[in-house]
Formats: sequence, structure tokens, C-alpha cells
Amino acid sequence: MEQFRSLHKEQIRSSPVTLTSNDLLDKCAKALVAEPYGIDQVAELLMHLNLNPEKNHDAIEIFDVITNMHIINTVAKFEQDNEAVKLNPIRRPFKLREYGFRIDKNKYNEIVSHKKNGDSAITKYDELLRVNTLPVFIEARKTTKRGILDTNFSNDLIAKKFAPLQECFATNQFGYIVMASPEAINETSERQQMFKQRGGILLAFPSSLEPAKEYLKKSLAREAH
Repeated sequence: MEQFRSLHKEQIRSSPVTLTSNDLLDKCAKALVAEPYGIDQVAELLMHLNLNPEKNHDAIEIFDVITNMHIINTVAKFEQDNEAVKLNPIRRPFKLREYGFRIDKNKYNEIVSHKKNGDSAITKYDELLRVNTLPVFIEARKTTKRGILDTNFSNDLIAKKFAPLQECFATNQFGYIVMASPEAINETSERQQMFKQRGGILLAFPSSLEPAKEYLKKSLAREAH
């Protein structure tokens, strides 16, 4: 029996990743592109995240704050409303045969994969969850350039990101949601179309994140004076 399990795990590790979805994950995707929290809640982020107004926060960093909090808040609420959704299936550092996982103690507590005997990060997972037993990786891409976003969908890069998860969850079936700036998404992009045909979900951040971003930027500027 143990030999059979080892063979099964080896077959999974050597199999290509299959991207898929289900009805509940599709609902989660719709929630992510719905209108997010209002401007008044952005003010709370300033206090919650302890952003230093003395520091020169660039547009990417501010966008990073807004987008990550949008994903975290939306998915957390979705979990509360659906018993079949489980957030953060990896809650502590551990090592497997080939890979290890640790918690990056930044403001988002991202999960980081690495080689078992090394510490260099392979992938930072913005959000991991289970939706009806399906492991799901939600990734935020902050670029506004289509070409840079398109590199995210190469077969080699997807294989690299999911190899540690294949060993962790003992499956090659995953949900994969990528959120990006509307400017980076293009219906004529061959790679983006192939990603969606493969089973990936590509979403544009809600347009109402823009005024939230501007509000946060102005609030930081006021506090610096």
C-alpha cells in the first residue's frame, strides 16, 4: 500500500497541471470583480497597515496595498458565506520530499514555497484556498503592461509555480485566478486567450479601486506634512 501511494505521488508530480473550476469558484470570481469596499474603509487601511507617511510610497506600493486587501477581504467574506470554502490551507511551515513552505511575516502573511534544502523563494502565493476540495491559487499582478502580464501565462512558469502545490495537495487539478489591471488585459492576446482556454480565470481589478488608490495616496501625502 505504501509503495502504491509513493507511486501515485510520483505520477502526480510528473503530470502537467490541469487548471479547472467549479460553480462555487465561479461565484468567488464574480465577487472579486464586484464593487469593493468604499472610500471610508480605505481610511481604516491606513491605520491597520501602519503605512509610514514619512516614506515616499510609490504608485505600485499603494496599488499593492489596495489590491491585496481587496482580495483578502473579498475571499474572507466569501468563506463566511460558504461552508465549502476554506482559507489558508497551509497555516504553518513544513517540508515535504522536494519542497517546503513557510509563512512570509509581512502584512499579508503570504505563503512562500521553496526547495526542501534551500531558502530561496520559488513562488509567493497571494491567497490560497480550497473551494469544494479544489485547491485554488489567487494571484495579483500589478503591472499595467500587457507584455509583462503575458509572461505570467507561459507553460514553464505555471509548472514552476504549481510544482510545490502538486506535492503539497497530492493532486494536479487546481483553480487559478489571476487579477490584473484592466490596461494589461487584452482580448487579442494569444497567451491570455490560451490561459483561459486552459481553464485559468483572468479578472480585471474593479474600476472603483482607482479612487480608493488615489484617496490613500492623498491621505499619506497629508499626513506627511
